[in-house]
Amino acid sequence: MDGKGLAGLVRQSQKHLYSIVDQFSEEHGDFAPTPDMFTVKAQFRHIAQTVDWLREGAWGSGFDMDFEKHAKDACAECTFAEARQELDDAFDRLYNLLEPMNEAEAHAPMADNPIFGPLPRSMVIGGVTDHCAHHRGALTVYLRLNGITPNMVYAD
Repeated sequence: MDGKGLAGLVRQSQKHLYSIVDQFSEEHGDFAPTPDMFTVKAQFRHIAQTVDWLREGAWGSGFDMDFEKHAKDACAECTFAEARQELDDAFDRLYNLLEPMNEAEAHAPMADNPIFGPLPRSMVIGGVTDHCAHHRGALTVYLRLNGITPNMVYAD
């Protein structure tokens, strides 16, 4: 599969994620089920960070393993609109990288690393889609805790 095909897999995952994300508004931005959990805004930022982290790990400077810093950055003060924009921008960066790739570029082995080892770079796409599904589920719970019935993610 070339970069366009990989981008298509990510777009499908993003579509399902956004069917949930789009149900939140500014009033929900600071909601967290418990004080030690991510807020809605922090969830958005964390998803964006992970999309970028996987992209950089496979095709960029490698995997930044400072998870404490990542969590702190996700929880840093921002507006709801800024957090949502970070999410949009992270997906756009991944699409812009993937779409022009031929099959050989998309599947070239990663430099050895502590996460995937020297597997093909395209393996991170599964990480992106799995991570999006994980947070889609978490955000579905956040919606229900706010009295909102989540959209059926597979319906158009």
